[in-house]
Amino acid sequence: MSKLARKIVDRLVKMELLDPEVFDVETAEIDRLYTGYWQKKEGAWSWALSIKTKGGDQKFGLFGSQWSATDCVKAEKWDIWNNGFDKSIIPLTEIDTEVSLP
Repeated sequence: MSKLARKIVDRLVKMELLDPEVFDVETAEIDRLYTGYWQKKEGAWSWALSIKTKGGDQKFGLFGSQWSATDCVKAEKWDIWNNGFDKSIIPLTEIDTEVSLP
């Protein structure tokens, strides 16, 4: 597992979004997704974290983001959007956390 994947997995476990009792966290990998301009404009992910269940051989892409994995790791806070089966990681900056929606 890469250092970047390890940082993302550790944070997801700490946030209780990834259960190490269910998923084999050592199998986590960051998969680069080659999305085009129009796909990115519509919010397509640029990477996905794939991980196996314990005792399983199939990997699942449960988490990902339109923002780079490096930007996500650097951000102090994340917003997580539930897209049904998978979840989008949105890195929040200081400015983002100070904005309140009506």
